[in-house]
Amino acid sequence: MEVDGKYFKEKLGGYYRSYQEIEGMKIPTEGEVEWNLSDRDLQYVKLKITDIQYNITEKY
Repeated sequence: MEVDGKYFKEKLGGYYRSYQEIEGMKIPTEGEVEWNLSDRDLQYVKLKITDIQYNITEKY
């Protein structure tokens, strides 16, 4: 984690929920990632999957 140009090692955690079957595959459709700081948890990213494609042979 970077604060005022200085870098610190901090724990990073993630949570996944709302498993649904999409395109024949059961996946978590919501997730959050957060820094676990000594005084609080700081949300880094929040995700929501609404569609998925896999095994695509063309380059993107």
